[in-house]
Amino acid sequence: MGHRASLYGRRLPFVLLLAAGLLTSSAVLAQPSQADRDAARKLLVEGREKLARGDAAGALENFQKAHGIMYVPTTGLDLAKAYGELGRLVEAREVILEVLKLPANGNAAFVAAQAEAADILKALDTRIPSIHLRVTGPPSDNVRVAVDGVAITDSKIEAPRRLDPGSHDIVASAPGFVTEQRRVTLEEGDTKPMQVGIVMAPVAKTRLFPDRQEEAQPSPRSRSLIYAGAGLSGALVVVGIGTAIGTNIAHAGAQDAVNGVGCAGYDACKAVYERNVSQQVGLAYTSLFSFIGAGAVGTATLIYALTGKRQAADTKVVSRASLVVAPGLGGVVVQGVW
Repeated sequence: MGHRASLYGRRLPFVLLLAAGLLTSSAVLAQPSQADRDAARKLLVEGREKLARGDAAGALENFQKAHGIMYVPTTGLDLAKAYGELGRLVEAREVILEVLKLPANGNAAFVAAQAEAADILKALDTRIPSIHLRVTGPPSDNVRVAVDGVAITDSKIEAPRRLDPGSHDIVASAPGFVTEQRRVTLEEGDTKPMQVGIVMAPVAKTRLFPDRQEEAQPSPRSRSLIYAGAGLSGALVVVGIGTAIGTNIAHAGAQDAVNGVGCAGYDACKAVYERNVSQQVGLAYTSLFSFIGAGAVGTATLIYALTGKRQAADTKVVSRASLVVAPGLGGVVVQGVW
């Protein structure tokens, strides 16, 4: 116990000296020199003049320097206004939040600046749009997302993110998956987050050129379609032949009616004639379209059978995206290389 007390006694002067140094440093940092104050005041006056002339970029530079010197609510308020004039609303909001956290210390100008900052914050919250990202496909721990080149940490990828109005580029990547890029355009005042769904497809190694032994082998689905096409074409040919025969029979019946065969009297023969002519025309059209359909189906089936065979070449392996079907925002997303 005596040893500890002795040790504390030896350290006490050093501790007191260190504390005094920290307090002195804080006081120096908290109280800019008169020269700094004068420089900051001049920067603010010049910046406000530039802002009044419409030179928001020049004013921003002045206000950044002034706020760096003073770091008080009044300089922060001017800085936020310059950001707002430039359309950099997200940065303006961040500065406003800083202003509201700075100590006012009973200073009337500081209190007034913070009151105005609170009003500006409410207005900004109604102007700044946002996005809500949802990335599916790879494990969430492997996903890397960047918005306008700025990386987003894993925990914030799917959290609503405020962005300035205008166009923004989104890039999502993950090991073993195809990198996806999106460009979104946000409108000022649209406070409902824009839903951005990104479905990432895995990279798969695929043989583009199989062995020659495989090239003449159509897939089972190809065979079924070929057989169906051939069967339909044959059925249309049979229909065409049958209706052609019926057309000839109807034509012969009409001729018999003209010659008075099989009917008695003018009216009766006329009715028989008209009925046979009507049947003849209908059967003739049916026969014609049946043969045309048979030819079309047969030609399409032949082309499909010839082009459906796999192309022959070497066994070069390349990377490509395989087909992915996944739920997306508002429906089902089908994605792949076609």
